[in-house]
Amino acid sequence: MSVNIFASFTKSTFATKLIDFALFIWLLTAGIRAYIFAVMVLTVIDVITGIIASVKKGEPFKSRVLRKGLLEKVLIYNLLMVSVFILEYIIKKAIGYDNYWLVLMTTTLIGTYELSSIFENLYVINPNLTFLKSLIKLSDKLRDKTISVAEGSIEKLDENISKKTD
Repeated sequence: MSVNIFASFTKSTFATKLIDFALFIWLLTAGIRAYIFAVMVLTVIDVITGIIASVKKGEPFKSRVLRKGLLEKVLIYNLLMVSVFILEYIIKKAIGYDNYWLVLMTTTLIGTYELSSIFENLYVINPNLTFLKSLIKLSDKLRDKTISVAEGSIEKLDENISKKTD
């Protein structure tokens, strides 16, 4: 019975387009799937520690707010990662720039934001873990350093583009 339902579903035009679109997205993200997975794992850990921290602080837990916030975060991160991947691909094809730094920098930035939030949540959960304050500062420094390196890479890319257009 279930095979017949699946067969009739896949024969419909909408279902075919939906499957084609899902396959397109799957293939498009092949080069960044590990980055997306890492960001999603950090996001889930952040949400879990955030829930525990809010309960520890005595704040009410609202699943609707959590669901909306989590969905927005996941969608924004995924959209950002795919957009940066496409931008990087276009830049490589246009000027022959062979470094894969845009997706890596984006992943590092998102990761440091999430790690900082996780450390803050863990500190709320257990304030006796004073080393977490150092980890928060270290995470913030890593984020600042990543931004600095990204700005330098953008300047190099700009120089390469200028050389190609001259």
